[in-house]
Amino acid sequence: MDKWQISEFSKLTGASTRTLHYYDHIGILKPSKRQANGFRLYGKKDLQTLLQIFSLKFLRFDLVTIKGLLDGSISVSEEFFAQKKALNKEIDKLAMAHKILEEVTKIASSAPLNLVLTLIELYRIPHQLEKLGARKLLSKDLLKKSKEYKDRVYDINQQIGVISHDDLLKLCIELLEEIYQLVPDTMRHRKDVIFVENKIMGLIDNS
Repeated sequence: MDKWQISEFSKLTGASTRTLHYYDHIGILKPSKRQANGFRLYGKKDLQTLLQIFSLKFLRFDLVTIKGLLDGSISVSEEFFAQKKALNKEIDKLAMAHKILEEVTKIASSAPLNLVLTLIELYRIPHQLEKLGARKLLSKDLLKKSKEYKDRVYDINQQIGVISHDDLLKLCIELLEEIYQLVPDTMRHRKDVIFVENKIMGLIDNS
């Protein structure tokens, strides 16, 4: 078959009719022909375009970028290079999140939520400081401090299951307070850092 109505094209490709309507609306995939009654007819060229869209979506490109890549208004080589860098950053974040989850899983079932969330922040911040240091965004003194914090986080981690949840929460908050007081400007001005000072102050008030 050389031509497919939208329902047939949907079954063939797995794209919902709603998605195909939307792609038509934004101009990323317009059907090759329309019947006299206005019904869409998709051809082999449309199938090829849709498969290209699937491929680019798999690489995590958004639809605006995909449209630009397909119509030639965006450089393929430049955009692919930029996307590779973006995905590398995302991989780093996911790896850190996975590592942190491994750490907190052993306490998540028994500890109160505020302790679990505070531990997550405690594990995340030293790694973030380390990354800032690698980008030469920390002074030598702060870089040295970040390594000290990592050691102290390790020491706190060893206290899980040894001391009470309340005492563990207190240790976490004290270290987080110290970090925030030392590098507040650096932490606030990094777009990829979630600054949680208000949350921590709330935990202090509840402890």
